[in-house]
Amino acid sequence: MHGELLRKSTHAALAVVFIILGPMVGPSLTAFFGTALFTVFAVARLMSRYHHIFTVPRSSYGELFFALGVTVSAVAFLPEHVDAYIGGLLVLGFADPLAALVGTRFGSRAYTVWGDTKSIEGSMAAAITSSGILLLMAVPVAYAFFGGLLLMIVEACTPRGGDNLVLPLIAGLIIILI
Repeated sequence: MHGELLRKSTHAALAVVFIILGPMVGPSLTAFFGTALFTVFAVARLMSRYHHIFTVPRSSYGELFFALGVTVSAVAFLPEHVDAYIGGLLVLGFADPLAALVGTRFGSRAYTVWGDTKSIEGSMAAAITSSGILLLMAVPVAYAFFGGLLLMIVEACTPRGGDNLVLPLIAGLIIILI
């Protein structure tokens, strides 16, 4: 659990940094920093440094998809849709890590999708947290509930950490479209 907690704490902290940075510096610089983060993670992965980020009991490229998710979200949503950018990164930074932490600690009902083992408890944590974030972003209750369920399904069905790319985009689109 210690390694997973460190990974997910880093996940949340980086999301907060980019939530603050994005609206301040705009899409181009945020995309630059996201691309730089991707490069650092890719080089570190190749050099086997920062093993706590990469040492997980499954095959995952979550750190690379995280940097891409931030970059694509900045380009897609900033500067016109700051709320969508922030909401998407909140889902990325908190709903996704909470799903993993709750699933690791309390998960007793496991299921496997595309070779990744998940738990019902972790998936429910993702849905509840995502719904709460959507409510925080002024999405009406019914839409926030169904949006949270959609984000839970996406998180559960996206293999190898790819949810870090698509979750902020889908959350941001829900915020814009509803």
